[in-house]
Amino acid sequence: MLLTVCASSTESSLTSVEYVRSVMGTTATATSTGSAADDYNRITDLIEASSQWAEDYIGQPIGVGLYQELVPAYGSMALLLSRTPVRNVLRVYDSSSTDTASELQSSEYRLDADAGMIQRDAGFEWTAGRWQDIESFPVPGSEAPSWLVEYEAGWAFPYSTTTAGETTSTGRTLPKSIETAVAMRVHDLYTAQPNNVTREQVGDLSVTYRSADADSNKTQSEPEKLLRSYRRVL
Repeated sequence: MLLTVCASSTESSLTSVEYVRSVMGTTATATSTGSAADDYNRITDLIEASSQWAEDYIGQPIGVGLYQELVPAYGSMALLLSRTPVRNVLRVYDSSSTDTASELQSSEYRLDADAGMIQRDAGFEWTAGRWQDIESFPVPGSEAPSWLVEYEAGWAFPYSTTTAGETTSTGRTLPKSIETAVAMRVHDLYTAQPNNVTREQVGDLSVTYRSADADSNKTQSEPEKLLRSYRRVL
């Protein structure tokens, strides 16, 4: 599949310092390592790192983005998009060239937003090459990505107004479970013990936490359990 990112969210924090502190059961206060302001900045940096961790774990961008994607058809009644949840389908063309392509009307198809699936009763023409023998038949694995779809996908963050492409959202759509997973991850990093740890640096932020090798035989962490259902594998 050929995917082009036309616009992406400029926000990167999936939670707030206040929510993290509610999960940790703490309030704004000075610590043994610095002032209350230092503690606030530390949590903010950990939120950035944990938000990126959540996105990497899920396997796709979490924030709202505008995409243009060339999708192959298999002679079925559906096209499958690679970014979810789909917020809005802007245009669907039957060719990669918008100059010569025919655009489908929105009344011609239905959208399964969470699955990223565009369904059409008339189906989508099979784009495979064909062998000619006594009869013509499709060549396996030769499907060409000839259906062009422009769409918006992702979740609106809880503490910002996100604008991408032609659609503006002022309401939160990010699942609470994702935000909670990020907050719990921040808590884990914040309270990490100095023994048996590995070091990770994201920009100017350096954090330590238990190595993945040390925990390789253990069950998933609680943040991972919360994110598991959102993982995207194509």
